[in-house]
Amino acid sequence: MGRSKVIPDAGNYGYEEISNFIALAGISDFVEERKASESDTEDSSSDEESEIDIYESFKEVRDALVETGKENLELKKENARLEEKVGELQKALQAEKDLNMDNLNIMLEKMEAVKRADDITKEYFLEKENSRVYKLS
Repeated sequence: MGRSKVIPDAGNYGYEEISNFIALAGISDFVEERKASESDTEDSSSDEESEIDIYESFKEVRDALVETGKENLELKKENARLEEKVGELQKALQAEKDLNMDNLNIMLEKMEAVKRADDITKEYFLEKENSRVYKLS
């Protein structure tokens, strides 16, 4: 039992693939343990207890890995949903920025028009004043 198995990243596999991998790993571990226990000189009751302990341990580990795989799949679904929502919000934000920029441009144009109108009004009154002074002289 001194050997440990490396389990690939469960995030890249589907639920069935994870279950199959776990089952295969568990069965091979169980067979190896059984062969090792058969070669030992312990009595048969100790072997039976060992097999039961191994089976229970395997079952607990398998259940934990399956549960982790399920949680991982749910988290991936949630992540995809949240990424989609972020994309939608970014589009809405960009649309709002574009609208604000359009409004800013319109306001700047209005301010320029008001300034031109003010300049024209000042010019009008200056011309009017000059023409009155010219008539009086």
